[in-house]
Amino acid sequence: AMERIALWLRDQQQEDGTWIDKWHASPYFSTMRCAVALHEHAGAAHRATVDRAVGWILDSQCDDGSFGRWGGTVEETAYAVQTLLRTTAPGDSRADYFHEHRRHGVNVQVVTDPAGLLLCISPPLPDRAHDLTAARAHRSILIWERQGVPVLADRAYMGRRPVGDDTPQTSTRPR
Repeated sequence: AMERIALWLRDQQQEDGTWIDKWHASPYFSTMRCAVALHEHAGAAHRATVDRAVGWILDSQCDDGSFGRWGGTVEETAYAVQTLLRTTAPGDSRADYFHEHRRHGVNVQVVTDPAGLLLCISPPLPDRAHDLTAARAHRSILIWERQGVPVLADRAYMGRRPVGDDTPQTSTRPR
């Protein structure tokens, strides 16, 4: 049954590498779902189909680093990044297997401005890497601080360097 579905998906792929559906004007969502399904369930025999989708995504990147059919959007960029992460090699090795979640994966640091404009995406680290470990490995926070970009971070970064003294702190009130 899986082979029949994989062949049907292959036949539905557009010449540019996308898939389209009747609910979305942009092909990013349907392309992500089909490419990931083929990658995770159809095997190496359908790798060329997945590679066409990945090629289209890479070719469609906007000058500012985002992705989108008529200019970059947060939603389309999220679908594109998800497709790239879930269908390319970094998440397929033994080093990227995360036993707690029983799956392969990678940790990628994505930085946006307050309006959601993509500023940068870090190279992938194994999924089991903590966010703070990834930020330190890529020196991303230090780079943004040196460029004068305000850095806001979640509670895992509290009191850690190099984040800054304005990292949110928890209350010290007694219980």
